[in-house]
This record gives sequence, structure tokens and C-alpha cells, in this order.
Amino acid sequence: MSSAAEDFTRLTAHDNGPGKPPPGWEPGHVVDHSSGKAEFTGLATSEAIDPDEAKILAEMRLDPNEWMIVPGSLQVRKWQQKAGSDEWCWYYRITVVRRSKASADIGDLITHLRRRKRVKQAHSVSDGQIWATSDWQIGKEGTVDVVLDTLGALPDRFEKSWRTAGKPGHITVVFGGDLVEGCTGMHYGIAQIYSAEMNDREQRAVVREAAMRIIDRAASLVPDVLVVAVPGNHGENRVTKRDSLPGDNVDVAAIDDCRWASEGIEAFEHVRWAVPGEDLAVTVDVAGLPVAVIHGHQLSGQGKAEAWWDKQAGNHRPAGAASLLLSGHYHSLRVEWLGPRTWIQLPTEDAGSHSYAERAGKGDRRSGSVTVDVVDGRVGNLRLI
Repeated sequence: MSSAAEDFTRLTAHDNGPGKPPPGWEPGHVVDHSSGKAEFTGLATSEAIDPDEAKILAEMRLDPNEWMIVPGSLQVRKWQQKAGSDEWCWYYRITVVRRSKASADIGDLITHLRRRKRVKQAHSVSDGQIWATSDWQIGKEGTVDVVLDTLGALPDRFEKSWRTAGKPGHITVVFGGDLVEGCTGMHYGIAQIYSAEMNDREQRAVVREAAMRIIDRAASLVPDVLVVAVPGNHGENRVTKRDSLPGDNVDVAAIDDCRWASEGIEAFEHVRWAVPGEDLAVTVDVAGLPVAVIHGHQLSGQGKAEAWWDKQAGNHRPAGAASLLLSGHYHSLRVEWLGPRTWIQLPTEDAGSHSYAERAGKGDRRSGSVTVDVVDGRVGNLRLI
């Protein structure tokens, strides 16, 4: 399969407008193979440029259903044809990237779900398996194509681990937050709106589609499924630390979309949901094992899970009674046995952008998701998938 960058090389800009463009504004395109983006310098026209995205893409002979303009990349210039003339030429430049093939229409998602049949396999639900995934950061600069390809294979990777575990009868699907890159979050020192390759609506649509495929796969395998989601910092809809409630979060809103889309559909009657309102932590029972899930941005630093957990226990919070704690945020797999308790820090499905590697001098991190077997109410085998 060709990459988006390779597809760009087969497209050619053209010049059918008046006059000769100034130096540096000649029609053409430049491909950045590392990010999958292309910069197009467009036609000279005798009329002002219509800022409508679909019209600009059509002018470039690009299908607006397949391509999108990177927010903030449109540049427009105009010059006089001749000194003192009222005739002007307009030139424009855009950066484009391939849209996700995930459906942005929740109606299409519901139509797909209604075709599903309820699982009929007779499994014992005494044992279970946790499917945990976190920090997708959909829409992040330079990573869109890679992450989408990775997420497309994730249901198969989870099912393979489930079969390796002996097909336990219960599955808990955990979404650990930061599923989106977000377009705000300025108080974290990240000007996300200037670097995200998808807007909030597009990011939410992709997460909804990818998450529902995982949930759908779990529901097709076992008679008992629990879906857990927690909010991350990238999903927050705010630009300061005090102008939004914790529940105003795209990470959990996208999973709420999945819950709403599956309501009343027979194939999902055995799916339960644990999605918080304003809480940052969720504690659930997984085949007899008490499990707490957080994103991890509420910790005082990497490796500080034990201190946070002890405070939860000291204040009689539900998470304090858990035997297993799952967290994300720090993008690397980490496992610690804390007496009778186990803490697993989830890795990311985002292996890192080329631009970050150039700035920080760090290469791709080990990305992936995790499965945890639950046997006799205890933590069993852990697999990085």
C-alpha cells in the first residue's frame, strides 16, 4: 500500500492563471516524506481566493473527502499585473494531509453496529482479560498515518492475545486517556492548535471509530464485556487550569458516543460501561480483581504512582482498595510490584513524531498496548502487543 507522501508525488499542480508568479510562488508541490504532508503552491487567479476549504482543494484537483488542509497553513498573496493597473493576481499556498478513512458520521457507525449478532459462545466468566490501550494522541503532527495504521490492526492484536490466554470469558477494555491530541491545552505549554493535523471534531470521529472496532471485537468474542475510559490532559476543553470541569473532555466524550451508538442493539446488550462524569479515576471489578484506572497526569511525577495510591487508601477512596492500578501519560511501559499490589504504566500507540526526534534527539519509543490475564482474581500474564 502506498503512503500518503507517495500519493502526493503523483499529483501535479498546474498554472492556468494570468501572469507569471513571483519567485518562490511558482505552482508546484513539495513533499515531506517523514510527516506525510505536502505543500502546494497554487494557481494565479484573477479573482480573490475563496477561503472555503473544499473549493481550494477542488482547485488543486484534490478530493476534499480524501484530503484536508492543515489548520493555519493557508497563505494568500496578490500582486498587480502591471504598475498602476487595476488588474491583480492572487496566489495561494496550502499544506495538505490525507484525511482518516474513519467515518465522521455517527449514523454510519450505528448502521454498522445494527448488523452485528450477539455472541453465542458459552464461556466461563470466572477468568478474564484486560485489553488496555492509551495515549493514541490522534491528530498529532507527523504521526497521523502511522497511528491510524497501528490502530487498524489493534483488534486483531488483542484477539490474538485473548486466544493465547485460553479464551477467557470476560474482557475489560480500558481506554487510558489522551486518545486525542487536542486543539487546546495551552496551559501545558503546548500550542496544540498550531501543530494538530485534525480539528477536534475530526479527532473525536477517529477515536470513536477506532474504539468502537475494539469494543465490537470484544463483544463478538465473549458474553461479558466491560468498557472503561478515563479523561486525559490532551482531551481537556480548556486553555487555563480553571475554565472547565474535568468531565468536559473529548477522550471520554468519544467513548460516550460509542455507548450511545450501541444502545438498544442486541449484539451489545452484554456490554457494560464505566465512563466517569467528573471523576479522574475509575475503579471496577474484573473477574474478581479490583482494578483502578487513571490517566496519570494527576500524579506528582513519573514513578509517583505508589504515593498517589497510598493517599487514595488513606482517604478511603475506591482506588485505594484496588489490587491493580493502570495508568498512562508517560508513554512507556513500566511494571512495579508494590507488596500485594501491582502498578502497570501503559505504553503509547504513538511512536513519536519526526519533528520531536529532530528537536530532542530521541528516536522512536517502543509503542504498543497491553493485555493482562486475570486468573482466580489475581494478576496473571502481561503481554505487550
